[in-house]
Amino acid sequence: MYPLISQSIDSIRGVVEIDQAERDRTREANKKALQDNIQAIGAGIATGAIVTSSSGLIMEPITFPWQPQHGKYPHPFFIAVIVSGCGSFLFFLLAKWWIEIRKLK
Repeated sequence: MYPLISQSIDSIRGVVEIDQAERDRTREANKKALQDNIQAIGAGIATGAIVTSSSGLIMEPITFPWQPQHGKYPHPFFIAVIVSGCGSFLFFLLAKWWIEIRKLK
């Protein structure tokens, strides 16, 4: 009778260890996916910051003292916001794609 009880206890321990291993594997996969998303978002934000800091200077129309102050472009602030938003989203997608490519190797 005692060997039967010890076998059942060993079986329960085995099931618990298998369940724990599956949970650990799932937790690690979720953690890795979160890290990948954070990396991609960081790349997008960094790109947006770089574009925002420089696009105002790039799109600033060159005027000379004898010319009127009329420009044919919208205000550089709006250009910076639109370009940085588009650049951030583009580099977010690019970083997600690159992370997936690296994961497959």
